[in-house]
Amino acid sequence: MQPPPQPDALASPSRRALILGRWRVPFFYGWVIVGVCFMADFMAAGLGGATIPLFFRPMMDSQGWSLTSLVGAVTAASLLSVAVGPFMGRIIDRFGSKPIMLWGALVAATGMFAMTRIGQVWQFWIVFACVSSLGLGELGQLTTSSAVAQWFSRRRGRALALSGVGNTTGIALLAPVVAFSIAWVGWRQTWLLMGILLLLVMIPVILVFMRSRPEDIGVGPDGEPLSMPAEGAGVPVAVAGDWTVREAFRTRSLWVLLLAFMLGSAFNAVFTLVVPFFVEQEGMPNTSAGWIISAYFGSSIFARLFWGFMLERWQARYCMALAFLSRAITPALMIAIPYPLNIGAFLFFGGFIGGAMGVLQPVTWSNYFGRKSFASIQGAIRPFLALPQFALPLLLALMFDRLGNFNIGFILLTVLTMLGAGVALLSKPPVRRAEG
Repeated sequence: MQPPPQPDALASPSRRALILGRWRVPFFYGWVIVGVCFMADFMAAGLGGATIPLFFRPMMDSQGWSLTSLVGAVTAASLLSVAVGPFMGRIIDRFGSKPIMLWGALVAATGMFAMTRIGQVWQFWIVFACVSSLGLGELGQLTTSSAVAQWFSRRRGRALALSGVGNTTGIALLAPVVAFSIAWVGWRQTWLLMGILLLLVMIPVILVFMRSRPEDIGVGPDGEPLSMPAEGAGVPVAVAGDWTVREAFRTRSLWVLLLAFMLGSAFNAVFTLVVPFFVEQEGMPNTSAGWIISAYFGSSIFARLFWGFMLERWQARYCMALAFLSRAITPALMIAIPYPLNIGAFLFFGGFIGGAMGVLQPVTWSNYFGRKSFASIQGAIRPFLALPQFALPLLLALMFDRLGNFNIGFILLTVLTMLGAGVALLSKPPVRRAEG
């Protein structure tokens, strides 16, 4: 009688997936997925997110729009994200990341082309909301973190850190390019160039290299063989830690963790307003502010890599609390320390130490609730996480238009993020109740 095949024998032929049906990858294909997700986050963040404020001053000058009306587009994008998040998460879990990433690239590029034709502020709101929440959000963010979480378990922290570095690297490298392009060819033509770049880079990469789940090539997370239940056994052990959306929402852990991230993400309002802060309040040229954004996200590369590895060694709640604490003191230091020294405080405490939300969030949620319904859970909580993002930037912009500075608004961000650090310490992983 022949002995049963060994696990390595079961995994080794399929774990080396073919590219274009010809070239076999000599290592675990999950690292190729990390590379694809790195590129997706690179483009999604570098052509959106924190680089969008670079358009504010040129659009204010050419169109006569106020800062509040322009920041309102960010609020509109957050509202649309709230609406589509729960549905998008379930779609990703059902159909996989690849088709959603293709959809996101096409929608974002189409919206960028439409930006060249806008003439009213309400048009900017609608088009930007579609670019951000139906396009770039589906190309990166939820989709990429879901993909990497599917492919890795034991090495999930470092894998998500490496793929998430694409987000910070994209902003660090592309923010100066976008600022230069706006100054050279104007903001309308810059939108056009961004759309062309997005299509040329991402469509071929996604079509050729992307795979949604390790099971698509016959292996489990980390390249391990698929769980083989013993004869008569039930569900494989590999999925025993997975929670459904309904189960997750019945746990105390989800609500405490959600509150921690809602408060901790209050600091994100700084991303929307950092260019107006340095340009309008500190008198810095718009192009120089582009370099500040670049330096911030360049410094946060270290934070993502550091916290990615620490999340494999420390409890997630301690990592969250320390990172949130560093983020909390940043807005206060920006107004307390005189310019240009406050730039250093912003880069060090906000970026070098605290710039790790893109790693902390997906690793913590996937570690607490598993990978099977990861995107569905993330989509279901997205409306809650979007609340600070659409409320706080608009509130701070209104304060600036009325008071002429961001001082009170930045103190508010410090208080909220500090509370988030405290709540993070209370967010323990969920425990299943014993059955029977």
